[in-house]
Amino acid sequence: MIIDLFINGKKIQAETAPDQMLIDFLRGLGYKSMKRGCDTGNCGLCTVWMDEKPVLSCSVPAARAAGHKITTLEGVQEEAAEFSDYLANEGADQCGYCSPGLIMNVLALKREIPNPTMAQIKEYLSGNFMQMHRISGTVPRPCKIFWSGGVVRKMENTRFVNKGIVKKDAKALLSGRPVYTDDIAPSGCLVVKLLRSPHAHAWIENIQQQRH
Repeated sequence: MIIDLFINGKKIQAETAPDQMLIDFLRGLGYKSMKRGCDTGNCGLCTVWMDEKPVLSCSVPAARAAGHKITTLEGVQEEAAEFSDYLANEGADQCGYCSPGLIMNVLALKREIPNPTMAQIKEYLSGNFMQMHRISGTVPRPCKIFWSGGVVRKMENTRFVNKGIVKKDAKALLSGRPVYTDDIAPSGCLVVKLLRSPHAHAWIENIQQQRH
């Protein structure tokens, strides 16, 4: 079936199947920011907006998006940049896999409740399972700074002990860029294998491919 919808402000017409979920539909179109975590609607990693409201794309059939406005992290990069900086400078990005879903919910909360209490923040973000493990630590501080309009703490790129360093891949992780294996798999491939070096700390300079 063919559906018409708006994705990040752009009118899209694309084919979908009755049983295809929105997450697979969007990722198939190249929007890789939403991640698959639980596939049961519990972790919040796949959060996108439908008509400006957060929804779990793993639980919404793509066909239901017909005629609606869908927003992914790719479509709110400028708005998300400030909070992403706070996360990076507080070291709250960590592996980054669950961060896009958190950022989408934080931005939605700011639009809905301009000045939330910490209790409201925790309640609103309770669906972001991985982030809730650190809701009492690294996440609340950037949230407070974000809503108060404070100045983000700048970290220096230094090797000295006790000096904070922003991860070099933090920007890519927090902006939802395709950096994970499932994000960069070639289109149409059936099998992906990872080649690891048998030598510790070695750099792979060349891979010789042989056809059999």
